[in-house]
Amino acid sequence: MLLCERMNEDFPEYVQIDGLHERDQWRMQSGWTHGQDHHKFGKNESNGKFEVVDALGLSQGSLGSVQKIRVKGGKINIVRKIVSLPQEQGMQRKRGIVQNEAETLKRLEHDHIVFLIGTCEEVSARGVLFYHLLMAPVGDQDLAGFLCKIPDGDVDTQRLHRAWLCAWFSCLSSALGYIQSKGIRHEDIKPSNIIHRGSRIYFTDFGSSTRFIVGETTSTLHPARITMKYVAPESQHDFYMNEESSGRIQRHGSRSDVFSLGCVFTEMLTVIRGMPLANFQTFCRNARTSTGFAYCLVLEEIEEWFEEVGADGDHRRVYEQIIKPMLSLERKEGPRAYETLRLLESEEMRMILPCQCLHELQPASDAFLAV
Repeated sequence: MLLCERMNEDFPEYVQIDGLHERDQWRMQSGWTHGQDHHKFGKNESNGKFEVVDALGLSQGSLGSVQKIRVKGGKINIVRKIVSLPQEQGMQRKRGIVQNEAETLKRLEHDHIVFLIGTCEEVSARGVLFYHLLMAPVGDQDLAGFLCKIPDGDVDTQRLHRAWLCAWFSCLSSALGYIQSKGIRHEDIKPSNIIHRGSRIYFTDFGSSTRFIVGETTSTLHPARITMKYVAPESQHDFYMNEESSGRIQRHGSRSDVFSLGCVFTEMLTVIRGMPLANFQTFCRNARTSTGFAYCLVLEEIEEWFEEVGADGDHRRVYEQIIKPMLSLERKEGPRAYETLRLLESEEMRMILPCQCLHELQPASDAFLAV
């Protein structure tokens, strides 16, 4: 899909090149000349090569700060994620995490996944080593902020933004199916790790991602930075069993990502229905006062919520046929991402708008047999 009328102020000098995919245009007009090969700057060598436009409030990342920047000579703004690697115990693990995120993004090229332009590292004047991920596009904000602000808009803006949400079900399901087809688990799907740029939606922050062999039944037990609220039941169980590790150990399969996306979908459907997200979360939290809040602990309350506020046919159908199966307590009973996508494409899902990226996802492939 080419960038056209949806380009906003982040691309004031953007020149559309016919026939090039937007990722190739981002790469060409970013001003970054080192490609995706890792580049090492000498001490303070990068001074003057990057102009910081803004510190991004849309996400602080799982490891480092995030900035909107302009590379010297570039025509567009891009994202820079900065991770400090101090000379202390744990530095190699931290480096491994950010390098894993970079390698994961290199393998992923999809209309709804942020694109890695390049990586670099430098030593500051104080001798601190910094690792940089350069990515595009710059988002307007994350999905968490977007869902909260919709009720504050005028009637026309609310209607437009809810239409975007209706399309994003398919966009996100397509992207997750593609991620899994590449043998990758995201492992931290939540609204703050999803950004939008106008009507376009993108998965971001793959710092917790892992790889698996496509076609095999696999799960992982490893140190990952999870967010309890959106975890699948099997991950939540390990969260509590490993409380002495601050919940950092989890068992995670690829269908756990589907569960987490289902939790995100409950929030999206609530807002589409015209209900404030805060009301939904308060309703769920009131049912769980003795332990930390996680959607997997309040599935009965979620069911009750959509019985009350999602009673009309279209909204109820989306919950019953799409979201509820994604929230299965038994991982093997839950749908795969491509199965969710195919249901979203059916004629019964009249309120779900189509996504233009669906050609990226190959149906009935062995790539989607992993769980």
